[in-house]
Amino acid sequence: MTEILPGVFVGNASTSADARFFRENNIQKVVNCTPDLPFPFRDVKHFRIPVYDNPSRESNAIMSAMLPAALTFILDPVPTRSNGVLIYCHAGISRSCTVAAAVLRVCCCSSIYHAVRLCVGRRPVAFFGGMVLNFSDALEHVFYPEKIQGDSLTTPRLPA
Repeated sequence: MTEILPGVFVGNASTSADARFFRENNIQKVVNCTPDLPFPFRDVKHFRIPVYDNPSRESNAIMSAMLPAALTFILDPVPTRSNGVLIYCHAGISRSCTVAAAVLRVCCCSSIYHAVRLCVGRRPVAFFGGMVLNFSDALEHVFYPEKIQGDSLTTPRLPA
């Protein structure tokens, strides 16, 4: 588990089921970046991005479609150490770090590149040490829509 900003944590499936972590960090909201992992604690607010961990066009379209709502969920109200947020996926390397990089981009970074570098700096396993960014198309689509022309990501069919 890594605190990327005060009150904003990135973790994996184990972190999502750690009652002590939730209690000690005042976790009030969780963002689950998987289609299938459960929400172990029902007394916190939940948001799911039902995406598989692969760089496919469909996965990037799902991430792109869900990311703006996830950012609103995470940042309204702004997380603090008394009002924490956990963003997680299976391993805490790609999907959750993509959302974390988006949070950093909104809060304190001037570019996606800077946000990804900061995320890797704080969480060295992020994006496999910064080597693999499965959801770069989704981040580009959300933050630089003017760059997307013609062959843009299409609206995905979300899993039921």
